[in-house]
Amino acid sequence: QELAQKSPLDWHLGVKDIFRDCSILQMDLVGFTALSSSIEVEDLVFFLNSLFTSIDSAAARLGNVWKVDTIGDCYIGVVGGPDPCV
Repeated sequence: QELAQKSPLDWHLGVKDIFRDCSILQMDLVGFTALSSSIEVEDLVFFLNSLFTSIDSAAARLGNVWKVDTIGDCYIGVVGGPDPCV
C-alpha cells in the first residue's frame, strides 16, 4: 500500500521488503504494431480498453494481483507479494 502511494522513481528509497511468493507479470501483444497500422484509431483504443478491462476483471477474481501499469499494448503487474496467492 505504501509503495502504491509513491512515485516509481522513489521506489528504491527506504526499507526493502522481501517477498518469497511474488511474480512479475508482463503481457505484450504479438503483432500489435502491424495491427495498429491496419485499423482505425478508435477501433484500436476500443480493443485495448476491452482487453485490459477483461484482464483487470480476471485479476480481481484471482486476487492478490496488483496492476502496475499499461504502456501501449503492454500490461505489467505483480502477483503475490505481502499477500501470497493461495
